[in-house]
Amino acid sequence: MKAYYQHALDGDRPGAVFFAICRGKVSEGLDFSDGKGRAVIVTGIPYPPLREPKVVLKRQYLEDLVKEAGPTKKQQLLTGDEWYSQQASRAVNQAIGRVIRHRNDFGAILLLDDRFASPKASSQLSLWLRPHLTQLDSFAHLQPLLSRFFSAKEAVEAVRAPATHQQDLSVGGANDDEQQQ
Repeated sequence: MKAYYQHALDGDRPGAVFFAICRGKVSEGLDFSDGKGRAVIVTGIPYPPLREPKVVLKRQYLEDLVKEAGPTKKQQLLTGDEWYSQQASRAVNQAIGRVIRHRNDFGAILLLDDRFASPKASSQLSLWLRPHLTQLDSFAHLQPLLSRFFSAKEAVEAVRAPATHQQDLSVGGANDDEQQQ
């Protein structure tokens, strides 16, 4: 990962492409904040393997609970299908969260599957993301949107960077003085 981070942040030619799968180590456990990651592309909805024994057992267990529950309790329980859908949504939200890590961070999120346009799928995305969803009917419309998005964000970052650097220098100077005393 260190080699990837160095290449992604290389001052002469910044940028890199990193491929991973949902529910893998990279999509859930690593930090791609700031220049380490500026986009996440999700192709398809990453449902768990339908016939995997653990998935089959979990779905059946939840269905049995719902059948045995009284009318009041049924409304509070997840069905096997709801759990299965929730697992896919959790994987998508985890992958998205690798790129946007703090308030000033930014990145493009591309959900490349028509099913994300459905109310059911979009309602399971993170709340902060929902107001920013845009559905395009052609890939040709994406390029100008991405260009404008990154140009605007990079302009803001260029203005913010000198101020942040100045703060770092003043903090560093105070710490240096304290260490010398």
